[in-house]
Amino acid sequence: MKKRIKQISLFCIVLMLFSSCSKNSTNNSKTVLPAQETEDIQCVDFLYPIGYANETGLYFTEYGSNGNSNIKFIDFLSKKCVSLCSRPECLHQDETCTSWLKYCENTFSTVPVNDKLLLIYNGSFLSTSYHAYGDDALTNIYVGNLNGTSMNKVATFKPQQTLSGKYAVSLDNLYVVTSETVENENDVQHYSFIAKVDLENGKMTESEKFDFPNLQIESAFKNNLILSYSQLSKNDSLNEFKSNILLYNTATGKNSYLLTIDPTEVSYKFTNNFLYTINHQSGELKALDLQSNTEEIICNVYQDNSAKEVFIKGIVTEGIIFDKRTKGMPDKSCFFDFSSNKVLDINLPLQANESLDPNRNIEIIAEYGNKYVVIVGLLMDSVTFSNTTGENYTLPIARYEFALIEKDNYINSIGKYEPIFCS
Repeated sequence: MKKRIKQISLFCIVLMLFSSCSKNSTNNSKTVLPAQETEDIQCVDFLYPIGYANETGLYFTEYGSNGNSNIKFIDFLSKKCVSLCSRPECLHQDETCTSWLKYCENTFSTVPVNDKLLLIYNGSFLSTSYHAYGDDALTNIYVGNLNGTSMNKVATFKPQQTLSGKYAVSLDNLYVVTSETVENENDVQHYSFIAKVDLENGKMTESEKFDFPNLQIESAFKNNLILSYSQLSKNDSLNEFKSNILLYNTATGKNSYLLTIDPTEVSYKFTNNFLYTINHQSGELKALDLQSNTEEIICNVYQDNSAKEVFIKGIVTEGIIFDKRTKGMPDKSCFFDFSSNKVLDINLPLQANESLDPNRNIEIIAEYGNKYVVIVGLLMDSVTFSNTTGENYTLPIARYEFALIEKDNYINSIGKYEPIFCS
């Protein structure tokens, strides 16, 4: 089992979506995307929602005191966290700096893909933002070098289009779910489509429209995207959301229904063509290969009968990170070790912790050889923004302290850290 898991990409850990719908409601669209040879598409995701990593480091963005941001890079080898700028005299405060990002009332991601760095601005939902910031407030995709230089805009989306969910990439293309809102005279229509963006020339190819609400990319393998969509049940009960999973072929533009997941029954994570679930009541851990449609019962993660809920946080080479939840008690951090087939309690509390949870453990954000890159401290700060009317507002944000820890030490709750120095 361990050998198989090691073949799985480390970047395909996904957010849970809650929905319900039937098999008959899938959109078997006709071919729109051009036929192509089989691509090796991977879902790009994070182990913790801070940033995206490759083999050498992790990229994330950090707000400055005035609302603008800087691209930061954690160099795993040197154990340094720096602004993505090569000029030692630079103050990293304006557009002359390769790390500086202007605030335009939108969010952005820095995604390393092979030898490229993607800078993805997800457009603002506010129409006033477009009037104030122009095209900078739209959904824009830039491609540059991994050191932040030579950033060129390759694609711009329409004002009413925003991106949702995770990204998927191949050697030459980016796949994103795009949501669009169209206002007619009598109503407002919402729909989604999959946009394929050529990373060299920015050419964009759109799939046919999906009527499913909250369409997301969950994972990817070969030339397939695993999608999910959500929908309220017939009685509109918030307790009856279910996640409906589709397999979308990028070569043909067609999709097929795979299964429906009830998140009130299981916690789940996708990685490549595998789906891992843990049943809240029984604690049974299963692995489903969506390519071969074979399922394996791995173990029972409950060591006692106290826990009645579990939340899978991430999947790494050595195992599965999850929390066990018991009513009236703090969450218990756990690790299922593939090699020993055992569930281990993790007791590695944050060294500096200003979060709302005083019992919070360190968080894994990346893997580096025989080590994990972890958050060992979390401090709260605030940032002041100015909106389009000139009014100021302040929001709390988190500042992080990072370190490396040997994987064996993490699994055995031995808190020996190698600090990562930030500047």
